[in-house]
Amino acid sequence: MRTGLAIVMLTFITLVLVSPPLHGQTSAGDIQSLETIRMTDLQNGWVIAKVESSFRLLRSTDGGTHWKDVTPISASGRKFDRFRISVVSSDIAWVMPYGISEATTGIFRTVDSGRTWKSITVSAPVVGSISFINPREGWLATSEGAFAGSNAVSIYSSTDGGGTWTRVVSVPSDSSNSGLPFAGSKDTITFLNSTTGWITGGILTTDTLFLYVTSDGGRTWATREIVPAS
Repeated sequence: MRTGLAIVMLTFITLVLVSPPLHGQTSAGDIQSLETIRMTDLQNGWVIAKVESSFRLLRSTDGGTHWKDVTPISASGRKFDRFRISVVSSDIAWVMPYGISEATTGIFRTVDSGRTWKSITVSAPVVGSISFINPREGWLATSEGAFAGSNAVSIYSSTDGGGTWTRVVSVPSDSSNSGLPFAGSKDTITFLNSTTGWITGGILTTDTLFLYVTSDGGRTWATREIVPAS
């Protein structure tokens, strides 16, 4: 990996303590629909749910009987129409709003079960996916533009719980060295340990699905086509 590629992102993020989220109690009967649920054990879990015609992030500590609204809001009070979550534990979670901006996007991190959130401004139009293997070590994949079913991405790693990030690889600029092609989509990133991880992807025009696999912490990748069982 070239020296210039590994950029310690001391200016990559800005951590800002934002206004506390709404903490109203929500019973299971108030939930109109469920989009995503992540249970960390039998009692504790997170869910993206539609409540009163808007999507909320809810937190339960009693196995799903009661839910507390812990949806983060920006310093200006703006609420998010749609968002994704990445759950590390019963205390730690990330919120990634949908939407594309010109240069940056804001994501949110909590380390206290949603009581408070910190806003992180990422220097990329979209943060598509985050994966942590423990409270300190994690990776995120950004989408930096798409064309005809292909997209440019950058992958960053953190060893301090998301406080700072280092760019590991960028596609297409480093695609010849990384093995991660520009062609096709790159979607969800997930890591098993500090070296082994995967990104899901595919080419819609040919109905082809791929797994991109790394064994060196995301610096280089190999393509594995998913072939349906006969």
